[in-house]
Amino acid sequence: MDKKRKNVVFGIVVSVAVVMLIVFGTLACLGVFRGFNAQGYVSAILDQTIKGNVEVAAEMTEGTTEEALLAQYNAGIESFVKNTLLNKMTIDSELEEKYIALCKKIFAKLDYSVQEAEKVSDDEFHVLVKYRPTNIMNVYVEAVNSEVQRANEKKEKGEYRGTYEEIFAQMTSDTMANAYTALEEAYNNMEFGEEQKVIFKVIKEEDGLYKLEESSITKFLVKILSLDVKQD
Repeated sequence: MDKKRKNVVFGIVVSVAVVMLIVFGTLACLGVFRGFNAQGYVSAILDQTIKGNVEVAAEMTEGTTEEALLAQYNAGIESFVKNTLLNKMTIDSELEEKYIALCKKIFAKLDYSVQEAEKVSDDEFHVLVKYRPTNIMNVYVEAVNSEVQRANEKKEKGEYRGTYEEIFAQMTSDTMANAYTALEEAYNNMEFGEEQKVIFKVIKEEDGLYKLEESSITKFLVKILSLDVKQD
């Protein structure tokens, strides 16, 4: 039991980049842009993927509706919550919905601004993005660590009763409910670091479409959420 519970935190840290690559990275290639604008393209992708602002992306692309883009955004946030924050653990549906709603608020509050685009060649643009990273996800991981330890202590004291599965479910429920409270508090007191810079490469592919370099969104989210900061 203890070993499985400790692996919860380990899974959160290890799986996060992979999950975002699958969910968010695939959204970087939307469609044919009318009168390609590299700066506008990157801005539209980031706003649609991270903040759910789909209007500009829908206007700039052909064959894509606001509804479809919003569905992509919702699917990305939901997958991030289930596979990363909850580490694929089953919890009460009401609490899961609260996690999803809070995650949307967190992403919407992320601080970045798309700057000028430099035309490197006919086939490539470099777009500068300035951002201020937040440590909110590291605060969350620390909270889960503390709650896992608390749950284990309660188990050792015999405060959980029932079968192996029932005790595990009780520990999961306690841990993730308390972790949500910690995440909500971290959101209300969200802090940001010093301004950083990142270059997004937009490359013209064989089909004639300009697209973001593969995994650009993933790498950016890892940086702006400080997920590349090693935990003790």
